Amino acid sequence: MTRVAISACSNPPESESTIMQLAQALEAAGFDVASESIRRLAFKNRGEWRWDPRDRADLLNHAFADPSIDAILDLSGGDLANEVLPFLDWDVIASNPKPMVGYSDLSCVLGSLPFRSLLWNPRVGIEHGFAPLEVALEGSNVRPAITALETGEMASDHPVVDAHVINALPWLGGNIRCFLKLAGTENWPDLTRKVLVIEALHLSLSSLTALLAHHTMLGTWDYVAGVVVGQLTSLDEASQRDAALHLIGSYTNGLPLFEAAGLGHSMDSEAVTLG
Repeated sequence: MTRVAISACSNPPESESTIMQLAQALEAAGFDVASESIRRLAFKNRGEWRWDPRDRADLLNHAFADPSIDAILDLSGGDLANEVLPFLDWDVIASNPKPMVGYSDLSCVLGSLPFRSLLWNPRVGIEHGFAPLEVALEGSNVRPAITALETGEMASDHPVVDAHVINALPWLGGNIRCFLKLAGTENWPDLTRKVLVIEALHLSLSSLTALLAHHTMLGTWDYVAGVVVGQLTSLDEASQRDAALHLIGSYTNGLPLFEAAGLGHSMDSEAVTLG
């Protein structure tokens, strides 16, 4: 039986019931959930706004070091995931590769891993099943449905590519704000010939502009092979998606641009393999 651990590298889970709902859904789907991870998370969930990052990192270090654990599912989101990075045992993690699943703020943790991970909210599995996790455990890439976008900004030095080419390349990124926490650190990954995923929950056109400009100053558009835009939830809800896509197209220097409308923060979100 596949054994999984639950972690929370970012803000504390909303309640103990959130932890238990995920654990029960996993067990109903045939997974064995490590009881220690449940106990540690449930014990800590006392309404604090922040847990000691050493404790959060220790839970993750133990899950990677434990040979009986086949995958790690992080159910947290928010702002605090990058706090754990200095306290992770990178030698242990690199020596024990296994699928790690997380979403949103976990983009900065997943982007630091030296092997493939899965950008997906595990809580989606409570209602929709854990098929993406099963695919990841098989060692196969998970890709969302994508469609090519015409931005009107195509440059002659960027060849037109189709979805098959994009899907065959490694993908990196995730939540644009949270992934950029890695910029300027030793954890910033090599984006050369990678596909950059951009998605977000709370975003305005002005904040999106600032984040795209940050990527410009990092030279991102000179390295990546293409860009996939997932859900931009607040902008989508404000009927500003077209303006956001045009803005992204104006920044990305004619790179192949695709849309993954099912990838993001919705509670039926699709998943994607990173790395």
